[in-house]
Parts: sequence; structure tokens; C-alpha cells
Amino acid sequence: MKICSIALVLLSGGCSTATAFVEPEVPSGFDAFEYVAPELKQVTDWDITERPNNNSTNNNTVTGFGDKESSPFYIDGRSGKPVVIMPEAASVLPGDGVGNRLLWTVGTSHDEGHGPLTDHRMLSEAAVEACKQWITEHQDEFGINVEELFAPGMVRTATLPNGDIQMSLKRTHQNIEVVGSRLAINIVAGNIVTAALEQWGDLQEDFDVTPAITAEDAMNVLSIHTGHALMVGDETCDSELQILTLANDVDIPVDSSASLRGTTIEPVQLTHEYKHVLTWKVCPKFDGQGDAYLFQGFVDARTKKIWEFTNTVDLFEAEGGVFPLSNDGKTPGGIEQPNWPMSYMNVGGQQTDVGGNFAVDGTASFTGRSVKLVDTCGKASLSRNEGDSINWGTSGGTDCTIGQVGGINVGGGGNTHASRSTYYHTTHIVDIARKHLPNNGWLQKQLTANVNIDANCNAFWNGNSINFYTSGGGCRNLGEISGVVAHEWGHGMDANDVAVGIAKPSGEGVADIYAALYDGTSCIGRGGFGGTCNLKGDPCTASLGCTGVRDIDYMAHDNKKAHTNSWARANCGNGVHCKGHVYSEAVWSLYKRLLPSLYGYDDLTARELTTYLFFRAAGNVGTWYNEKEELPSKGGCGGNSGYRAFLAADDNDGNLTNGTPHMKAIHKAFNDQQIACDDLDVQDFGCENRPVNPPSVSATSDNKSVELSWSTVANAVSYDIMRAEGGCQKGKVKVASISASGQLSFRDNGLKNGFEYCYLIVPRRNSCFGVKSTTIKVIPGTAQIPVTPQPTPLPSPQPTPRPTPQPTPLPSPQPTPPPTPNPITPPTPIPTSPPTPNPTTPPTPNPTVTARPTPIPTSPPIGSSNTTCAEANEKIFMLNLNYTRDVAGAISWKLNSFDILSETFVEYKAFNDIPQDQTTYKRRVCVPPGTYEVVISNSVGTGLGVGGRYAGFLRGREKFASDPSDVNNWTKRRHIFCFDQNNNDECASTSPSLSPSKIAELPLPGPQDAVYDTDLKVPRCSTASSSCSSGQLLKGRATVGPESNYPNTLDTCIDSTMGNYNISESIEAITVSSDTQDTMKEGDTVTITAKVFCWYTGTKDYADFYSATDVGVDSPPQWKYIGSVQCPAGKTQYLSQKYTLPKGSEHAVRVNLYYSTTGKRTSTTSCVQGDEFYSDVDDMVFTVVENTLQEPLI
Repeated sequence: MKICSIALVLLSGGCSTATAFVEPEVPSGFDAFEYVAPELKQVTDWDITERPNNNSTNNNTVTGFGDKESSPFYIDGRSGKPVVIMPEAASVLPGDGVGNRLLWTVGTSHDEGHGPLTDHRMLSEAAVEACKQWITEHQDEFGINVEELFAPGMVRTATLPNGDIQMSLKRTHQNIEVVGSRLAINIVAGNIVTAALEQWGDLQEDFDVTPAITAEDAMNVLSIHTGHALMVGDETCDSELQILTLANDVDIPVDSSASLRGTTIEPVQLTHEYKHVLTWKVCPKFDGQGDAYLFQGFVDARTKKIWEFTNTVDLFEAEGGVFPLSNDGKTPGGIEQPNWPMSYMNVGGQQTDVGGNFAVDGTASFTGRSVKLVDTCGKASLSRNEGDSINWGTSGGTDCTIGQVGGINVGGGGNTHASRSTYYHTTHIVDIARKHLPNNGWLQKQLTANVNIDANCNAFWNGNSINFYTSGGGCRNLGEISGVVAHEWGHGMDANDVAVGIAKPSGEGVADIYAALYDGTSCIGRGGFGGTCNLKGDPCTASLGCTGVRDIDYMAHDNKKAHTNSWARANCGNGVHCKGHVYSEAVWSLYKRLLPSLYGYDDLTARELTTYLFFRAAGNVGTWYNEKEELPSKGGCGGNSGYRAFLAADDNDGNLTNGTPHMKAIHKAFNDQQIACDDLDVQDFGCENRPVNPPSVSATSDNKSVELSWSTVANAVSYDIMRAEGGCQKGKVKVASISASGQLSFRDNGLKNGFEYCYLIVPRRNSCFGVKSTTIKVIPGTAQIPVTPQPTPLPSPQPTPRPTPQPTPLPSPQPTPPPTPNPITPPTPIPTSPPTPNPTTPPTPNPTVTARPTPIPTSPPIGSSNTTCAEANEKIFMLNLNYTRDVAGAISWKLNSFDILSETFVEYKAFNDIPQDQTTYKRRVCVPPGTYEVVISNSVGTGLGVGGRYAGFLRGREKFASDPSDVNNWTKRRHIFCFDQNNNDECASTSPSLSPSKIAELPLPGPQDAVYDTDLKVPRCSTASSSCSSGQLLKGRATVGPESNYPNTLDTCIDSTMGNYNISESIEAITVSSDTQDTMKEGDTVTITAKVFCWYTGTKDYADFYSATDVGVDSPPQWKYIGSVQCPAGKTQYLSQKYTLPKGSEHAVRVNLYYSTTGKRTSTTSCVQGDEFYSDVDDMVFTVVENTLQEPLI
């Protein structure tokens, strides 16, 4: 970092949107320097002009909007181009949409058994290809040039769980992004339902993209503007050229006919246009600006004019105590509750499950799958402190008060109220979001949360992290309040959805809705600010007691009137929190009043339906409503507005013109706020046969689990199992969707014993919600009798359900085992006492030690108990195998003897005589005094089969046996035994120069299988050999497969969890082998071979190879990049790289497999997540022999 003074800046010339919870009243400090040029500000206030559609018939063309000649059509008043196209039956992918007759092409890469695509990336690629063709065919109707779309990195898609797709296509000109100009597409049931243009003005082909100044010049302009020195090298984004779209403030009459060529829309005379300027987008950091500022500027690349300069920070079994809702000390939800589960928390090298349970000892901090806490009060660290649990405790006070267990502080300075509550709520809301948006890459990342920042009365999202202030100034600690945590997380979700970036005219409404639906209350941040909230002179009703910063229910304000678009124009000014009320109130009204009143939904079902719609709708919205529109019925007519997005989310037949299941409620909710549109007939269609009766539910508590079963509901196709923690009003995770054709039961595992969970079951008919069951509360691990609550009576105007008899509690279902057409004969147990050998005359001691025993010329019969040895000093070794018939053909074993001269094992006798029609095997071998190695092998890695065991005996005494807990997925097992001429079993007597431990470390003469090293936490070959293979230890990827002992890395690099096993990427095995087939030693050339599974055609998957040496528990690896390989095809592939072993006995290799849409990366960082976070990274450690040559090794 280098600080340049203003003088230096002037002489030398060079040296993501964020949000806040509370809006400052008066700009001060750096806030005073923020600036947006009027032409840029006005560009979002476009004129929407209604023109008649002259198409009098429904011809299913791009401009066919219905069967009525009077259907209105809206164009952008600046460009004359269509604002949105809503085609009928525009089928682009196979689906169930109206008029859709497309089928997946048999024999192509998009054919998955001739059924629907299940891999979301493959579906996404197919959608992009189909939309590109569709847009190309209709670019004249749009008045656009398709060549300005589909540039690398400018296409973003989201595939939803039901196969619907959202797509955002950013515009480029001569490979430079045109900011704000895009085409947004929504695909439902295979049909395009909306295609919306945003800020698409005509750009001259000869528009000059050559800058006259550098990015450093642009930052110097901003330094002069603020009067503050630049922190050179601390920029918060990469500088890049971008084309800004501006409003042309000069009246220039223009005829729109050129933009409407090929359509049936009547042209219009335009008086304003868009104009474009080339700018540098820069993100400088200034001396003294503080953490609450992340500046972004757009500086004209020719004239140095500042078009925009803004702060992108908008201000606002592990267990522990958590504030469920607030820290205001009031019930419900305002008092810290002890022993809440800390889900997915890192403990050692593992993560807890949803109930906070963990299987291995280790140290925990507030770091887990979804969030990493940074607490300015100190670090948090805790190991088991209460029986088998890590209990972070509870405490009084606030801010830096440390949690206590039994009156004693635990966990360090970072174990605060804010750390515990922020960790819990962030983890929980991410879990909810993942079920709605399973393919969103941002949700797979770990989010940083900074708590107890030394300031007060605010919280903010800064583009990378969520941040919360301590108490003071009349405010409580905002990191202790769930609504504030969910609000700031909501900004991150808004910034990382399909549309990318904080929504306009305000993203505050998005964040408020996420918080309200999570908490189940319209009061945002209850208790955080002490007094009653007030919205621009319309105070929150005191009797309702909202002590948060806002209440998004207009019925909770004194005026009891909607805060409409026209109200916002008159009262909000530039206040983004105020503008957010316009549409957040619409969504709350939809949930709280309209869905119940129009369709009879109870409160919880209405909330789950609203949550479902909101997660689907919000992702592709760039601008929720048109601020400038003065006609009440047209505020939502622009592009992909919030109203249009909700209709697309609600639609289930790929055609908006015939209505959607809840269109009347959606239209009224948005129309009451003046942000709907009147271009479609308002009609409900698509859920006429939805389930109308609630299911009856039984629940049984078990150890860390709950068993649910329920009754059949007519018209239900599936049942959603919803689970809440901390009361039935909190946001719910969809833990499963069960087909109505299967067994109507579900076991929820991994829960916390003694903690109350709330369940409800929602019958579904595809996208149509039925009436939920009664909520049912269950505490795992308690001796509860089955709970069977009465179903909730249906509210008016729902028809009265048929009488349902009181259901009898269902027993826990016992699944019927599938029939086995070829049963495997179970192995016969190995006897605990070996057979007694026939007595023989004690041998005469032989004073000579044989260096290399001579093999017995004749072998005794298998299993013979009458084996006699030819030499008096020989003893009988017997191997017993107990195996299954299905693996018999793959089993072999050999006996190796230790050669003193070469100090290596050499083959003594090999056996490939395992009977395939039996399940037991005994072989007796006569051996003279010496040291022996037994190697039992399975060529396909299945050990001895299910339940298989082995044991070795010398002179009738057991010398080794298989571990009873061993899982039979191995390829080799190795054991050593020895005896001398005095019948002494001490190996040192047979090889005086070697200790028993040294002999155990001797190299195998051939390949070696790694075993999992519990200290290094990766597979390891502890003795040198000709090759080292991970075997089955790396199969799968994290929870996809799953992979044993994941992440199997020597550092903090982890795998992603996106996708499905044997469809998405995974590393299946790693092998390091000597090119000479000799034991690997320093200086040798070896080959790393990775067995991987590549996605689709493999052309976008790459594997990076690394090596390290002298690794150990206290020696973090220093990875050295070797090279990268592209997958040559899809499915199972073998990728390899060679390298020379440097000096050192303990070596490590790493393979990083990742998905990339932009080709092989140029960076050599050793941990890559890949595009959309499809990546697998695995390490393996192996031992090599020291090189006896004198010359140094590199």
C-alpha cells in the first residue's frame, strides 16, 4: 500500500454495490462528495408509451399478445423499442407449456434417456443456445442486434428446481459492456413468457471505444474531487472501460418506425433519446475513508467529466445461546435462548450436521459452511467443554460480553451475543435459500460477517461481507437482531442473483422482504432503535409496538394507506429506504391479506407461497417499478418489473396471456401501490385442481431424528416437508419433497436431541400449493408418544373438506428390503480358536540364519490339517479368509520373505487359488525362521466382500486379523510376522540391524494403497514403494457422493457441493507412480494420474496439478504448480502430469478439478472454486527413498 499526497497526485498523475440499514439524514464527510449526473439519474425514469397492437389475430408470433385487437403494447419512450414481449407458445425447450411440442433430440448431447434434463448446467446451456436462435429470428421485432449479446461473461442464468429458467443477457459493443442495457428472459415450462429490454438505445457502429486518458488519470480526477490522497494499490475493483447509457436532455424529434420495423406496432414520434459515453469504471480508496465506504466512480474516458461517484455501501453439536428475533428483552423472541444448534460449524476437519452434532474431536470457532465470523472483541475458539458437546453458553450484557457455561467464561473474546446470533441466523437463512435456489453459486460460498464494529446505529453490506455495529447512541447491538442480519444478507442475495447488482430504484425493499419473511414480522429490526418507527410523517402505530427501523405493512402505520408510487415521488426524494416501501408493502400485502382472503390460505401456507414466489421472482428484476410513471396503472409496465417477475414466477403453463394461478392477488397487491400494469387481462388460471384438504400428520421422536407420516390428500402430486427452528413463525427450510406415489413418511435425521423443531406438510400439485397440515412440534431424543394433531379447519371461502376420521398414530415405517435375485452367501465366521497342529518332535536348533529361504517344493493341500514340513526348523503359517462369492475371483495373496542383504522383501510364494464356489479358504505354508510379509489383494477394490474377515496364524497362534470395523473397500492389506531358530517372535533376531518398527516401514515391492492419516487428514502412503494410490478414499466430492473424510486437503481449501454425483465434476482417485517401476526415490521422474469425472463433454473442465515436499502437521504445504490438463471428453477420464521428485522424504501432490466457462486459468493459485463453484480439490501424501547420489537435488 502506498499513500499519495494530493501534490504528488497532481504532479505525477498516478501512483459491488453495498447497502446500509439506516439512511443518514444529512451528508457529512465523504458522503458530501457523492454525485450522480442528471443525465445518468434520469435514464432509469424512462417514458413508457402505450401504442395499439394492430395485430387482430392470435397468430402466435412474437407480437401476438392475445386474441383481442385492443391488447395494449408498451414501448420505451426514449428508444421506441418494445419494453417487454410476452409471446404465446414461444417454445424454446421441451416442456409442459401451452403449445409446446418440442422433444429432446435422441442421440445428442442433450439426450438423457429421452426425458427432461436433470443437470442444471446442461439445461442452462441448452436454454442459452435455444434463446440465441429465438432472438436471432426475432431481432428485427426487438430492434436490436444479436451480435451485441452473448459475449463471454455477459450471460447469466438461473435454473430453478422445477426446470424454469431465468436469463440475463448484458449488452456489449465492440467487447465493452454497455452499463444498464440488457435483455431479461423468463422461461416457464419450456416457453418464453417474457423477454424484456432495458435501456436499449441505438449505438453507432463506429462509436469510438479508444480512451484519451488512463484509469490512473480517472482516479486522480476523483482524488482532486474529494481532496483526499489515493491509497495506491488498495483499489476495491479492477478498472475497466464501460459504456454508460445516459438520458439525452436535448429535444430531438425522432420517428420510432426504424426501431419497430417488422412489427405490428404503430410507430410513435419520440422527443428524447438515449446517448452513450465511454467511461472508466474505477474503485479508488482514499486516505481516511474508513470501512463504511467503498467508492465507485465513472469518469469520462475522453473529457474527464465525472458522471457518477458513489459510495456503494448503503448504510444498514455445537450449541450456544441465540436471540431468536431481537435483543430487546421482550417475549416472544427477545430473550436469549440457550443450547440452540450451531449447524454446519467447522469442528477440526469436519462440519457439524444440521443439529450441531459432530463425530470427531476438534476445535471450533464461528466458522462454517456458510459464514465466517470476525468479531472485533477477539477470537473465538472452543473444544468439547460439556460432555460430548461444544457449548458456547449464554450471558447477560451485550457487545463484548463473553458467553458463559456454569458461570465461567468460555470460547474466548469472540464468543459474544453478536457472534452466536449472527452465525446462527446467517447459516439458517442460507439453508432456506439453498432449497429455493440450489444452483446459485453465491449461496455455495462462505460469507464473511464482521460484528461488534466500533460504531453504532447501523449495519451494512459492502459487496463482500455483512457488517454490524455495537450498541450506543440510543441503539442496540444490531448483530444481535435476526431481522437486521437477514436484511444485510438479503442485500448480498440481491447483488448476486441473475440480474447482478442491487435492484433499482431501491434494493432496500428486497432486503426488507427477505428479513420479514424470515422473521414472520413486518417490523424490520425489532428493538434496535428504541422508539417507534416513522415513515416520512406516517408513524408506525404505537399500539402495535414496532420498535424497528421500518414496518413494511402499511396497515401498521397511522394513516392505514398504501405508500404508493405517487406518494414516494412526493415524499422520498433520493431516500432508497423510503422508495423500497413501495414494493415491499405490495409483497407483504400479498402474503398477509390477499392470498388468505382470495384463496382461503392460512397464514403459514400463504407465507410459504409468498416466499416461494419471491425467491423465484426477485432474481431477474433489474428495476422494480418506474418512478416517473404518473399513471397509477402503469408503474409496473416497464421491462422485467417486479409485477411482471411475480407473474412469471407464478405461471405454470408457459403463457401469461391466459392468466396465472394467483394473478388476481398479485395484480391487486401491486396495483394498490401503483406499480402493476394493465396490458394483460387479470385472471386466475392453472390451479383449479389444487389440493383442498389438509393432511393429518403423526410424528414420533427418536435419537437425533423425527419420524413423520401423514394421510393422503386428493389431487396432491407431492408433499413438501417444512421444518422451522425457534418457533413455528420463523422461516422454514424445505427438508424434502416426497412423491404422492411413494410411501407417505419421512425420517429427518441429524437433529439436536432436546431441542424443539416445528414441522408442517404442504401438499402440492406441481406449482400449486394446497392447504398445509397443522403445525407439529417435536423434540428429538425424548420419550414422546406419537403426536397426531387435528388438521386445521379450512378458512372461508374454501369448501368444507370431507369428514376425516381421527387417524391412528402410524408406526415408524419399516422399508421392505428389495429382492435380491442373486443372493450372496454370507461368509462363515472365522473360528476364534485355530485348529491345533499335530504334535511334532521339537526341532533341533539350526545355528545358521538363512538369508533367503528356499521355497517348499511341494505345497500342502488347501485346508489340510495334516500338513508336515520337510525341514525340522520350519513352522506352519496358516491364512484363513472369510469372503463372499461375488468377490472371490478378484482375491489373491502372497507371502514375501525379508532379504537381509538387500533389506527388502522378496516374493516367497504367490497364491491365486481362492475357490469361487465357496466362502472360506485356508492355506498352510511351511516357512523357516525369518521375517515375512503377507499381502492380501483385491484387484477391484472390494476387499473380501460384505462381512468378510481374515486372520493369520503361526504355530497355531493368531499373529494378525482384520479389524472388525474395517469397511471392505480396499485393494490391499499388509501384515508382518517373524520368528527365529529359538522360536522367538522378536523380529530383531532375524534382522539385527532393523527394529520391528523399521521393518513395518519397509517398502512394498510393488504398488501401495494409501490409508487415511488422521493427523494430516489426507490419504498417505507411509512407506516408499513403486506407486501410491488413494484407492477408494477420494471417491466423490464433499457431500456429493459423498467423499470420505472430505475435504482431504492439507490446508483450508475445500470442495464445492453443487451438482450431482457422476454427473458433475469429481476426483475419484489419485495415483503417483515411478516411471521405472522401482521404488520411488529423490530425483526420480514420476507420473501423477488423476481419475476424474468430467461434466457433459468435458471441454469446460480443467485439472491443475501441484506438488509439495517436507509436509507435516506443523509444516503447511508450499504448493508448486506443475501444469494443467483439459478433460478430453465427458464422464470418467484419466488425466496425468509428470514431475521430478525434489529432495525430501515426505511428498504431497494436489489435483484441483474445476469448471471454467472462460478456458484454462492463467493464475497459479493452488485453490480454485471454479465458475458456479463446481470444483473438487484433493491431496495425497507419500514417502520416497533418500537418494544416495552425492549431487544435490533441486
